[in-house]
Amino acid sequence: MFARDKQSYDYVRAITPYPDRVFNAPDITLFYDSENKLKEEGRGSLKYCCIIPNTRMLDQGEEDWGKSYVALLKASAQRVIRSGLIVYVLLHTDEEGDLAIASEVVNDLPKGKVKLVEEKDALKIKDIIGNSEFVIGSRYHSLVAAFSKGVPSVCMGWSHKYDMLYRDFGVGEFVISKADKGDIEKKIDFLLEKKNNSMYREKIKSVLTKMKSKNGKMWDLVVEYLVKK
Repeated sequence: MFARDKQSYDYVRAITPYPDRVFNAPDITLFYDSENKLKEEGRGSLKYCCIIPNTRMLDQGEEDWGKSYVALLKASAQRVIRSGLIVYVLLHTDEEGDLAIASEVVNDLPKGKVKLVEEKDALKIKDIIGNSEFVIGSRYHSLVAAFSKGVPSVCMGWSHKYDMLYRDFGVGEFVISKADKGDIEKKIDFLLEKKNNSMYREKIKSVLTKMKSKNGKMWDLVVEYLVKK
């Protein structure tokens, strides 16, 4: 078994009678790249930020976020719009709750400055994220997708998995664990600065390169086990 972060790894080892069969390896989707068909189709030049909602923030994250989550997504979008960027409110799953949140955010913002994006092709979703200036998100794998493309992101999360992912990439300061409008806007303003954005892109790409060797070792173990069987 492979746990994708140290805390999950420790949890599993604490309850299994076979701790020597548990390993720590990065999320495999970090290393599945796409061909960026959006640029091939001539849709890669528009400057935008992706906001990616997660309905779990309203139940699993209720203690820390309460009823502030949707309002904070709107405030974040408004901050981005004031900078001159377009906002894509992107659905990363087909959960009705995500659509409800996204629709509420879009309907409350100026038309022409925000767009609800529903895309069924998972690779195109990854490309939409990859072409963005940065991401503000709560869906775990949307944030993984951002890192896989070297895109900085601000995380609104509810579980240790977010903290661990960002800690692994050395960007833990971009995890917002409690509803704090000032903190979120401060992080957005930081990433709107071209110099800061570029610096974090390089940092993410550097860590990703190092992670590839861990991913390779994971697959070596899998293949070795299957061959033995």
